[in-house]
Amino acid sequence: ILIALSSLAACGCSSNFDRQWEAAGNPPAGGIEGRWQGHWKSEQDGHTGALRCLVRKLGPETYEASFDATYASVFTFAYDAKLEGRRAGDQIYLLGDQDLGWPVYTYHYAGMASPAQLYCTYHARDDRGFFALVRPGGTPPKAPLQPPATPLPTTTP
Repeated sequence: ILIALSSLAACGCSSNFDRQWEAAGNPPAGGIEGRWQGHWKSEQDGHTGALRCLVRKLGPETYEASFDATYASVFTFAYDAKLEGRRAGDQIYLLGDQDLGWPVYTYHYAGMASPAQLYCTYHARDDRGFFALVRPGGTPPKAPLQPPATPLPTTTP
């Protein structure tokens, strides 16, 4: 019964995500908002799966990322995470934490995004890995985006 209820709950979240995904449309030029797709991989245990993400800008340096992921090619899970972003040229450095509760606990994210690619590493108490995303139809990066030649500003202009 618990598995059936969990599956129904996951389907409901995925259906809501699907509606938001379709409504998101094309991304704004030069930004990181909008639809992303690719994969995630746990470097702890080797698990991997498909990943979709919707990024919304909440403020000058704040984003919300809604994730819809598959696990073991059968299960789906969805959650939201707040990310702080600092622009450096055409790339944005991203940092964030999200408490997903027991048994997952808090995930910590660090990565970079350009208008065409988004790559983040993550770590939690019992897991670490990465996710690599591109705009729909693109090829996900296999490695992190390279940092810009100039250092990040320490304050927002």
